[in-house]
Amino acid sequence: MSKRGIYVMGVLTLVGFPLLATLLQFFFTNYRIMELLHLEDLRSGELILGASIGVIYAFFSLLVLGSELFEQAPDRVERFVKNLNLSFWDALFLSICAGVGEEIFFRSSLQTFIGPFWGSLLFVAVHGYLVPWNWRKSLYGLLVLPLTFILAYGYEYFGLWFSIGVHILYDLVLFEAMRKGD
Repeated sequence: MSKRGIYVMGVLTLVGFPLLATLLQFFFTNYRIMELLHLEDLRSGELILGASIGVIYAFFSLLVLGSELFEQAPDRVERFVKNLNLSFWDALFLSICAGVGEEIFFRSSLQTFIGPFWGSLLFVAVHGYLVPWNWRKSLYGLLVLPLTFILAYGYEYFGLWFSIGVHILYDLVLFEAMRKGD
């Protein structure tokens, strides 16, 4: 994928997911975009807690990804990320786009309809990490599934900005480790 394609995907995620969330809420509830953003709940404590958990889970994931079990997994995430040839700024941009755009859609909107459990499963499935007919390909999905539960139930308890903090820092740490890896 080209740099331009990477940035287009980032912008589509940052704009498209919140737009889809707004449409869902507009047609099925009385929520509006400003309510989806939960700006009244934007506090540094929740954001920092979320960011800290994102970093910790990213390092845990990197340890697990380095295990022998994952060495034999096809379509390794590390190879895909390495082949993108991201700079730090590319990684930061994509992490912010995914963290903000996806969490607004999955937590502030979709989760209000289907709940945190099903929202978590759908989140992993939409990313292509749960493939029932290929257990090896699903290994990464099983690794991130607990994280998606943290995102979903953390949203219920701490709010949207907690989930955004987790997501951004998880992605950024993984992008950085994978782009610098062997």
